[in-house]
Amino acid sequence: MEKGWRAETAGPVSFTIHPFDDKPIPPRKLEKMVRRRSRSLAKELRKLQYDKISSARISLAAAHDYVSFARATDAPYFVKLWEKLEQQLQDQLAGS
Repeated sequence: MEKGWRAETAGPVSFTIHPFDDKPIPPRKLEKMVRRRSRSLAKELRKLQYDKISSARISLAAAHDYVSFARATDAPYFVKLWEKLEQQLQDQLAGS
């Protein structure tokens, strides 16, 4: 019986909840949009009772939203960063 989450799942889901590194600092509008979305994601994840597959799916949707927000605010660093996150979540779901 498997205990806990695999790092391949836990890492991207965790990063989706806390989407900013220390540098570079995002445009204020982007930061507000993403933080609002990450708060709603955290609430959704709490309701799932740690279901790995559903958590990854919901996190994938949030990562897709982050990419859209970054494109809308013309923040190419964050577009690349979150496209990579989105790809990791897609790969994880494909392997499940």
